[in-house]
Amino acid sequence: MSPARQSAAQFISVLGMSFHGNRWGRRLTWLLLLLLGLAALLGVPELRDPRWWSDLVAGAGLWPWLLLLALQCACAVLMLPSLPLVLASALLFPEQPGKVLLLALVGVLCSALLIHANAAWLQLDRLATGSRWQQAQRWIGRHGSPALCLWCMAPLLPSDLGCYLAAAAKMPLRRYLPAVLIGESVLCAGAIWGLRSLA
Repeated sequence: MSPARQSAAQFISVLGMSFHGNRWGRRLTWLLLLLLGLAALLGVPELRDPRWWSDLVAGAGLWPWLLLLALQCACAVLMLPSLPLVLASALLFPEQPGKVLLLALVGVLCSALLIHANAAWLQLDRLATGSRWQQAQRWIGRHGSPALCLWCMAPLLPSDLGCYLAAAAKMPLRRYLPAVLIGESVLCAGAIWGLRSLA
């Protein structure tokens, strides 16, 4: 294993998000983050006030947008769902649903390109071998765009996993990118305007 891969694997395992590492460590990390979030919400009453959040964000200028974009790219690399982040963005910026959708799609574009570009470096094609995988790889390469698009539209399926599978199957970028963008734009627009109609 190269030093770069080894340091990346150590970084991910330190975060408690190793895919083949300590399962209890990962659960403990998420439980700790959840408890810290709940303690902050219960201990600091301002955090429960939507006006406080909107005043904080309004005075910050461009920084909240850049932070949300960076978090979306980090979610893609760590294979964490970014839909809660899109919903949080819609709550933080209720008057600007178009900008929230644009931010979400820029984040999707960055993460999709990141996944596709690093598929060879991550050696995702080594995870599955054999004749069945080769058949699936050929099918995905030729006809996988509609399946990937539908996968990205489903709110309960992790979009990044579909992107990783398509990238591991070496789906061409000209089919991969439109499928991801169309599917994610439908999902994000539905989530943003659906949340807006509830508020």
